[in-house]
Amino acid sequence: MSVLELSRPPLRSGPRRGSRHNRGPVRRQYPGNLFRDGPETVVIDWGFAGIGPLGEDPGNLVFDAVLDFFVRPGQFEELCHAVFSGSVEGALDGGWTGDPDRLRRAMWALGAVKYLWVPPVMVETLAAGCPTLNRRPTEEAFLWWAPLVGPIIDFAGRALA
Repeated sequence: MSVLELSRPPLRSGPRRGSRHNRGPVRRQYPGNLFRDGPETVVIDWGFAGIGPLGEDPGNLVFDAVLDFFVRPGQFEELCHAVFSGSVEGALDGGWTGDPDRLRRAMWALGAVKYLWVPPVMVETLAAGCPTLNRRPTEEAFLWWAPLVGPIIDFAGRALA
């Protein structure tokens, strides 16, 4: 079974929930739309709100936070733990009665499938001699992006395990 095949059940038949539901190349659960209100985090951006698969937004958020330079790569594991634990806790608190491991696997699968494009784009950027990547100098962007290649592959492996 491929990661793409593994992602189909959460996308098509898995549990549904409110989602930012952005499908474009730039607009996803965007870290710039997250705001602190004391100890709470609030999402403000309803332009693409809808119903989406449980696990889609957390899988997007953790990678976007680093790829868009909001969270340093060295904080990725801590971010994953906080986002994924909070997502499972929130789903259970909201009345979801499913298996938390299934939700974690959905987050891993959906995150991996959506970001498997990163390593080839990095190679293409170097091969083409592009001066920038995601609006940053290529060398600077690579310092942020390169540490995510392993986690992208790891997410795929975890989802398939």
